[in-house]
Amino acid sequence: MAVRVPDPAPPAPARRALTVDTNPTPPPPEPPPRRAARIAATRPLAAAPRPEPAPPAPKAVDDKPHGTTCEAGGGHGELLSVTGVAADDVLNVREAPDRSSAILGGLPPDTTGVRGTSNRKRVGGSSWREIECGKIRGWVNERFLARGAGN
Repeated sequence: MAVRVPDPAPPAPARRALTVDTNPTPPPPEPPPRRAARIAATRPLAAAPRPEPAPPAPKAVDDKPHGTTCEAGGGHGELLSVTGVAADDVLNVREAPDRSSAILGGLPPDTTGVRGTSNRKRVGGSSWREIECGKIRGWVNERFLARGAGN
């Protein structure tokens, strides 16, 4: 009886070192489906959203020209003047002692006769003072106020 000897196993393939590409090339983008492109082309374009208009610049209190005094009336308090504000700017009078608070109006850079009330508040590194000028009463950063210069 003949014994059949199995065929020897094929030799194992040579091992290769595994390498990692640190800068692979990305695959090309897939084209959009044709049907979607056709549908999109038949729809009217939507109007771009309109940007919100910028808030109006604060007006000078009572629209007074620069260099005028506040109509302090019979108010009580220390007389102050606006200082350190650029000639083309105004000192914002705010609803609360906070730079993000609503602006009630603005004082021209050389306004005098501003009445400072006794209300003061320290917020962060800033000192705030409540003032009256004409029909407006609100808060300003105290660094823009100087003592004196009444009406």
